[in-house]
Formats: sequence, C-alpha cells, structure tokens
Amino acid sequence: MKYYASLVQFYTVYKLQRMATGIVRLYLLCFAYHRFRRAISYVNAGKFRVKTETEQHIWNECSRLIANAVIYYNTLLLSRVYAQKQAAGDYAVAEIVKDISPNA
Repeated sequence: MKYYASLVQFYTVYKLQRMATGIVRLYLLCFAYHRFRRAISYVNAGKFRVKTETEQHIWNECSRLIANAVIYYNTLLLSRVYAQKQAAGDYAVAEIVKDISPNA
C-alpha cells in the first residue's frame, strides 16, 4: 500500500486524469490512508518518544489499529446515511454519499 501511496507524488493532475479510474482511486486511497496514519503518528505535537525497537513496533501497530477503526466507523456512518437516503427516495444525495471516501 505504501508503494501506491508514493506513486501519487510522481503524477501530475493531468496524468492522473488520463489514467484508468480504478488505478487513480487506488493511488489516492492509499495516499489518503498514509497521510492519515502520519497524522496519528504525530499526536502530541510529535513529542511521543519510544525507547526500544519493540516499543516502536507496538506504536506502529497501534496507529494502524486507530486508523482502521476510524475508517471503519466512517464507513459505517456513510453506509447508514446512504441507506436512509435510499429509503427516503433521495437518490441524488445517495449518489453523493456513495462517492465520499471514509478516509476524509
């Protein structure tokens, strides 16, 4: 995933627009995920310090868990809003909700 996230930095908007939609989405989702993980890592103004390699691995896995939990929760909320809008017959809003990324 980190590989795909790094590729976004090498492409201009023009090049991304010319690529297949699925590949562009993959690049952008990976990029957003890694930026989110980086934001979690810099909690407390980046003053979090680890003393051993084991602590560093534990912190890395904890930040992944936090990121995945937040993305899951956002996905759950978006799914509920989508279902409510579909049930209410508000298909225009449902289509907008369908395109929102849970990483946002």
